[in-house]
Amino acid sequence: MESVSSVFERDPGGVPLPPPPSRDRDGLSALERKALYRVHTELPAMPASLVVQILLWPEKITDWARDESVTPALIYNMLGGFKPYHGLRERLAQRLGVTKAAVDHLIDNLRNIAKVAPAGHGVVPLILDGENAWEAFPDSGEAFLSSFYRALVDAPELNPRRISDYFDEHPAQAETSHLHSGSWIRSDFDIWIGDPEENKGWEWLKETRAFLVNHLTASHVTPEDAEKAWWEIYAAEGSDWFWWYGPDFTIDTDFLFDELFRLHLQNVYRILGIEPPAHLDVPICLPSSQLGYTKPLRLLAPDISGETEHYFDWLGAGQLDLTRQQTAMFQGDRIGQKLFFGFGRHDFFLRLDLSRQPEAITLRFLLPHPARVTLQKPGVDEIEVVFETSTDGVVFTPAAATGLKTHWSQSLILSIPRKLLRVEAGHEFAFFAQVLEGGLQTERFPERGAIEWTAPGRDFESEQWFV
Repeated sequence: MESVSSVFERDPGGVPLPPPPSRDRDGLSALERKALYRVHTELPAMPASLVVQILLWPEKITDWARDESVTPALIYNMLGGFKPYHGLRERLAQRLGVTKAAVDHLIDNLRNIAKVAPAGHGVVPLILDGENAWEAFPDSGEAFLSSFYRALVDAPELNPRRISDYFDEHPAQAETSHLHSGSWIRSDFDIWIGDPEENKGWEWLKETRAFLVNHLTASHVTPEDAEKAWWEIYAAEGSDWFWWYGPDFTIDTDFLFDELFRLHLQNVYRILGIEPPAHLDVPICLPSSQLGYTKPLRLLAPDISGETEHYFDWLGAGQLDLTRQQTAMFQGDRIGQKLFFGFGRHDFFLRLDLSRQPEAITLRFLLPHPARVTLQKPGVDEIEVVFETSTDGVVFTPAAATGLKTHWSQSLILSIPRKLLRVEAGHEFAFFAQVLEGGLQTERFPERGAIEWTAPGRDFESEQWFV
């Protein structure tokens, strides 16, 4: 409302319908009370009893109004035009290609409504979803709108008015304390929430918002950075991100919307000088089966020294061919060549074949508990290993790397005790690897998402029937 007032230099006197899917009682509580009666609710969101009476027994409206302490005039003013217009939308949709017929059809219906509406008080709100209607017209609706406005002005019984002007002349006669929770589609929120992808997006948004609130309370953050971080939250709270999650709608660029949504959440942490949680790097809408890796088929027991490596050491390990991992740009100088991984009875094993030596390699573990292993090679025979754990995936604390073994030559070979990762048989396990140059990620394996599978137990090989 403040924005409208500054642009038009006048009090709008009301509020537009909140954008989907935020039309709920919690959002309404922030609106000025004087504008409450101006919020229009579509027909499916009306009380069921009122809908039935409007459609079948119009004369019963007076009885309903008396029971609810609402005057019949108010019902006509606020809802009277919705019933005929609701059916009109479907009939108009069948005649969009015939401009004059469509205009005549709409004007005739408005005239019929005018005959039964209270004299001087009847109102028909024509409310369209502006982004969807006009693309069905060959000229984006220009001819239809021009003809309709002309016919509207020429009809003596019809008087075009702004809704704010109408309510200035006919003030509200009742106030409601309840607004149906729902969107413009089926009067519920199913398009935006409820499916696993949608729920995960909301959970990560809630988590990031809570982190920002807590961090601003506990730490000193400049007003400029705080405002930048909040704008990232506001961008992620736009409902259209969740339009593309779940099974309802899909396009070829779903993954781009997913990536941009997560980028806004990651930026909140980056603005505050904190590394984003690793799980925000994992796509919400990309199944692991599309990431191009094979899962382990047997328990591993490779030689970590690198001196007596045998073919059978890594036979049956999970594999990811990194030379076939390409995004939009071709990378012919990749450092990572092939990734092998799997569990033994007591350890997690990983082998990363390299074309040359990077500055650092980081392993990020997401499930069952956040952890991070960073490896650097300052000298030919030196390997620096930092093992860190976390409770929230944001703040990591160095921990003792008891039992962690590594060998780094043409390949990086690593074993980490299951106890360090706190992973047991049956746990969902997820990780990804990063190559760092100058402190920045230059390669990631896999490029999107994480390698995920269930940690095996002692009977894993017999269950796999691996020979």
